[in-house]
Amino acid sequence: MPIRHVVAFGEGVDSLAYRYGFFPLTIWELSDNAALRAERNDRNILLEGDVVIVPDKRQKSVTAATGMRHVFRRRGVP
Repeated sequence: MPIRHVVAFGEGVDSLAYRYGFFPLTIWELSDNAALRAERNDRNILLEGDVVIVPDKRQKSVTAATGMRHVFRRRGVP
């Protein structure tokens, strides 16, 4: 179930994305945040009380052959 985050003073989409483990554009371009995008031009200039919807994490699975070496790289900040 998506999280409804009420913005506190000094928060922006970039800080929320870091906190919840997403890329900023993943949260900003979410269709549930369309009204917020229309109201605010900059994703990091939000007002106290604005509501940002944070999506659920999606699990990714990859099939790989056993007995072989595979390199997986995580994008973004760990």
